[in-house]
Amino acid sequence: MQTTTLSPELILNKKTEAINNQSLRKECNLHNIQLVDENTIMIHGHRVGMTQQAYKSFIKVLGLPATFTRRIENLFNKESKTEFINVLSKAVELGGDSVVNVHVNNKDRKVVGFSKGSQLISNDTFFNFTDKIIGENGFKITDIWNDEYTGGTSINAVLDNAVEIKGLTNEAFNAGLTFRNNPLTGIMVSPHIKRLWCANGCTTQMAQENYQLNDLSGDSVEKFMKHLHEMRKNG
Repeated sequence: MQTTTLSPELILNKKTEAINNQSLRKECNLHNIQLVDENTIMIHGHRVGMTQQAYKSFIKVLGLPATFTRRIENLFNKESKTEFINVLSKAVELGGDSVVNVHVNNKDRKVVGFSKGSQLISNDTFFNFTDKIIGENGFKITDIWNDEYTGGTSINAVLDNAVEIKGLTNEAFNAGLTFRNNPLTGIMVSPHIKRLWCANGCTTQMAQENYQLNDLSGDSVEKFMKHLHEMRKNG
């Protein structure tokens, strides 16, 4: 069974699209941010729309668990809930943890998320990182998917050769990598093994591990490359 890979021209087009679609980021102090409702937020006095995912990530940067909003909905109406979250935001700021990153879609200027930390991995840097791994380890790109709304991107790549197992004449196994760059969480690399049914072209994923890279420092990359080397050695 032969795996379909992307042409160099299509890869270049997809990369250009991802770089152009990357979300914008602005650092803000919490005292310049005020929640209006689940779909709207005030930033430096300007009313801006936001997605449901952005609302959830705002709750998250305040240090609250994901179940928080569901619990307070049973205790407060929408107006009281918004007021409570704004009061909590001021309390977090008084605690010294006041700077957050606001991520905005570069087309409709709607807020798509909030995060903390100064490290931002651009899609351009992400592609430089993945190109090195893919090129040096014999992978071929099978798909590039761009999230037009968050500005994130992902790449699927597999090794050139499928591994056959003696006695299973109609089956083979493929090792591959999935790379994801999310503007809120950084890079996620997922080595995986897929079982191929050569007779009908079906595949199922048999094993996968996730490696989170919030930065591309020497220590982080070295640790990941060690895992990648072990996977490559085992086929």
